[in-house]
Amino acid sequence: MRATLALVVRFAAHAIAEALARRSPGADTYSPRAEVERLVAELSALDAARTGLEPGGAAELARDTLDDLAEWDGGDPLFRAERVVATTRIERDVFRLLLACSLDPRTGILMAHLHDALNETRPTVGALAEILRDPIAVLGAFDPASDLRRCLTASLEPDALAHYAHAALDPRVVRYVTSGELSPHVTTAGTYTLTSAVVVAASTPLASRQRAEPLPRYGTLIVSGPPGIGRRSLGLALAAREQRAALVLQTRAADASALVTRAIRDAQFAGARLIVSGPLDPPSAELLAAAAVPVALVLDAGVTLPEPFYQRPFTPVELPLPSALERTQIWRDLLGDAISDERAAGIAARYAFTPGQIQRASIQATSCGLENACKLQLHHGLDGLATRAQPTEARWDRLVLPPGARESLRAICNQVKHGAHVGETWGFARHHALGHGVKALFFGRPGTGKTLAAEIIANELDMPLYRIDLSRILSKWIGETEQNLGRIFDEAKKGQSILFFDEADSLFAKRTGVSSSTDRYANMEVNYLLQRVEAHEGVILLATNAKANIDEAFARRLHYVVEFPEPDAAARERIWRLAVPPDAPVHAEVDFALLARRFEIPGGAIKNAVLSAAYGAAESDAPIRLAHILVAVRREYDKLDRLYPKGDLERTLAAAS
Repeated sequence: MRATLALVVRFAAHAIAEALARRSPGADTYSPRAEVERLVAELSALDAARTGLEPGGAAELARDTLDDLAEWDGGDPLFRAERVVATTRIERDVFRLLLACSLDPRTGILMAHLHDALNETRPTVGALAEILRDPIAVLGAFDPASDLRRCLTASLEPDALAHYAHAALDPRVVRYVTSGELSPHVTTAGTYTLTSAVVVAASTPLASRQRAEPLPRYGTLIVSGPPGIGRRSLGLALAAREQRAALVLQTRAADASALVTRAIRDAQFAGARLIVSGPLDPPSAELLAAAAVPVALVLDAGVTLPEPFYQRPFTPVELPLPSALERTQIWRDLLGDAISDERAAGIAARYAFTPGQIQRASIQATSCGLENACKLQLHHGLDGLATRAQPTEARWDRLVLPPGARESLRAICNQVKHGAHVGETWGFARHHALGHGVKALFFGRPGTGKTLAAEIIANELDMPLYRIDLSRILSKWIGETEQNLGRIFDEAKKGQSILFFDEADSLFAKRTGVSSSTDRYANMEVNYLLQRVEAHEGVILLATNAKANIDEAFARRLHYVVEFPEPDAAARERIWRLAVPPDAPVHAEVDFALLARRFEIPGGAIKNAVLSAAYGAAESDAPIRLAHILVAVRREYDKLDRLYPKGDLERTLAAAS
């Protein structure tokens, strides 16, 4: 490599010396008239004059030697670069002259003599034209459409095609020619890095999937899917199979055409496959679509392919979320002996992670534990549209329901826990294209335990519970409600969250006959909900006080319908006892069985009554007495708008006094 670069410097030095020698020696004293006559004579004889270097001179000899080397040593970085950015004779000469000025400062001193100004060491377009004796061809080499300028290899200062403009090479090109290396390039528009695809692809969490899946062999690859699914890894695997390096480009700004141009050029230098992700403006997309290098374009799920790519052949690949069996294998590959087969299968079934999420969790597991590492991967973007339920210690023993209702709630949990095993290992998922999630409806009067049941299920499954705030998603503007609902379902899927629609009949109401545009758009919202509910692969819990108001089409899509009846006397007694914490002071006169028999109120009202009585007792600095409870019970009757048994209350209060 050093010998080749020395030849470049030798070629430039002799070419500049020849240009200086061609100048008229002139007289001892400067004569403007003689100088004008000389210039007129040179310009008049321009058509007949020979262009280029002096025949048989040292500069031509060095150039011919370089050309001969290029024929049999195509792997030299200089010649690889020339094939990309200098495809004509004049472009190669200009490229080598500019390169020599970057390699050796003494070449710049020679240029200064050519400029007749010792401080003008940078080459100008005019000086290059004088050296090569072909001003028109040199101007063509600096035209924006030339390879030198199109690849952003040569720049002009000022950016104008004029003889006085200074010319220079891109420092990245100089570094590549001198070292054969391409360092990472970082700009505000994005970054790109040259990597060994063979090494990187073998270490990706998608490697186990790649061994089993066929890959396209050549050409443009369009790979789509959610972040972390392994889109870049697929491009790396393809580059490794092609025995290429990979140049990974990540754009950050829409206007990235300059960065894309340099990335394409450097990928050609290295013979690499270009793997691109990030936003693309139309000019950048056109550059990539017409690139003379193989491209792997990474798209997010649902993003439209840029129009220019439709003009050339490409292979589309959409990466789905890996199955539970594939996730299990990835966990094993990454953690090895640190995780048992049973543990890997359990984590894989519980967390529907992408390979990227699994890789991050496996790294973080060493410091914070596997369970916490998995929770760190869950991104909840529901805060703007829903309210996350505060964690509670609610468990099954706090839920008072008939046996049939309790069995249905446990069945919901079992379906979520074993859904991956039954669906994928046993093959049930292949018989159901949509609706692999769990949808359940809880109905009953207020205070019967519907919200508590949702909290218990969330605790049992260790999943975050989000209560949907209808005031935040319903909009009077056409289409906005559907957008909000779409965001809710998408974020719930990414965050492995349970969606809890309280007062669901206001959103899932029956469709009506169309008598106005309002009816039509209301029905459209219900139709959209039907589709999203059926396709959602997570857990959806609906709660309503009026089951009859729910649209029948929703009912057919529900896996479970659980009734929450008002408690009988035995159930109320148990609720009274569960509502009082073990550490709370309760007077011996309080008879929970008597309270349960005489006051027919739901569990929610009982809980509120106990809490209100506790505050009353604390105010009087005494244990909770029957009088405190009875005053609170009367308030609950008033809130429920029910007629309370006045005689029972008065007699019980009198007995307690």
